[in-house]
Amino acid sequence: NAVGDNSVRSEKLSAKINKLFDMMLPSVHDFIVKHGLDPLKLEDLSERLEGIIIHNRVLNLTNGWLQGLSNVRRADDIILSYQDKVVTVDATLAFDVVDASYKYLLKDLLISRKGEVHGRISNMQLRITIELDMNSYKLAMPTANIVKADKFNVIFEGNKDDPLLNAVAKAVTDIFRTNIISIVNKEFPKEVKKLINEINKKIPRPDRLFDYKPNL
Repeated sequence: NAVGDNSVRSEKLSAKINKLFDMMLPSVHDFIVKHGLDPLKLEDLSERLEGIIIHNRVLNLTNGWLQGLSNVRRADDIILSYQDKVVTVDATLAFDVVDASYKYLLKDLLISRKGEVHGRISNMQLRITIELDMNSYKLAMPTANIVKADKFNVIFEGNKDDPLLNAVAKAVTDIFRTNIISIVNKEFPKEVKKLINEINKKIPRPDRLFDYKPNL
């Protein structure tokens, strides 16, 4: 170090905790089911779609559900690291198949179509990071985001040769996929945050263990 440099550099230490995480997978499964993430209620949607002549197509998606998030596994190494009195767990979860369904109502001038639409995402991965600050003895709010979704297929119930449904299939697929990813990115960390808030209430702070003074 240069003369006069009083900075303290903390080396980052890390280790794989794959076996420990694999042992915890049943608890992760139970957490997902218990907190209403599988099945997960999807928000209703109403979207205007581009028509050939005029912009008057409206797609309404209601009564949506997402299933398959509880069928979770470890996608990669689970890394536990320590630096500057902060412990970080970095985990990527994999969901081989996630299915979604909506009731749809498609209106185009005087024509309408209704039924059910089903979507399937293959090999979806969600990365979660959680930090424990040893200075404050608190878990930080987690980050959770979908980092991979390989394939996404949408199937309309009804006539496969229907020209109206075929005309909007690409737009509906994009809306469907974007909505599902958005919902998972919002709902998953929200439920994990609730759990962390409860854990934070119960974490003992070593710096306060000796504050208690009994009456003698």
